[in-house]
Amino acid sequence: MDVQTLDGVRTQVMTFGGGCKQGAHRDSRSRVSIVLRGAVAEDSAWGSVRLEAGDILFKSREAVHEDRFGPEGAAIFSIFFDDDADCPFGAQRLSGAWIRVRSEPALALGMTVMEAAAARDATGLRTAIADLLAIVRTPLGRGGAPAWLVEIYRLLQDQSLAEINMGEQARARSRHPVTLSRDFRRHFGVTITEHAARQSVRRALVALAHGETDLAAIALDAGFYDQSHMNRVFKRVTTRAPGAHRALLAAAAAG
Repeated sequence: MDVQTLDGVRTQVMTFGGGCKQGAHRDSRSRVSIVLRGAVAEDSAWGSVRLEAGDILFKSREAVHEDRFGPEGAAIFSIFFDDDADCPFGAQRLSGAWIRVRSEPALALGMTVMEAAAARDATGLRTAIADLLAIVRTPLGRGGAPAWLVEIYRLLQDQSLAEINMGEQARARSRHPVTLSRDFRRHFGVTITEHAARQSVRRALVALAHGETDLAAIALDAGFYDQSHMNRVFKRVTTRAPGAHRALLAAAAAG
């Protein structure tokens, strides 16, 4: 268990054995947790959420819950908030619940937080944390995206553009492909191509978080043409090369 405090910000890497369970409890502090490896299920009276490597959980200290870890256990990096003034959920407090975020921007920011903590960069740490917390307050669409457009947005989270015929997707919804692209950018603030690229980066980040080391195989599985294509897009989106992320995750999980 690796605990670090920097300029009043407490971070911690915790490891849990396979099949470990924690009975009903309430955390003493609100927190943001990044799953570095393994898996854990959080159960509560209002529902459950399963977290895997690469997932980020924003959790209020009001959340009464139980934890069930997968057979491989888990390593989790957490940021703690000691008082309501620093609570990432503000007045909302999530009504005692939590929010799971599964996205490339969030995971990339999480890696930035970990790097700043490791470098003892207090200013960079607080800035990265503020950026990360802003994600939980950002709605999926701008101005209420229609359900059919949100469906395409989410479809691209799981499949690459090579696997999806966007022309057919547009026609199935009685839209012209150009209209689809225009509406997508207007509601989500990003083009379909860029969103797809970011999701490929997210899938690569998750693979790295799972401990996979073959970058060429990761590139193909994530939806890139090849490893060099992944390297270019990965660095453009996250400002770092895949190998740098792999080293950071390995060092944090070992802690």
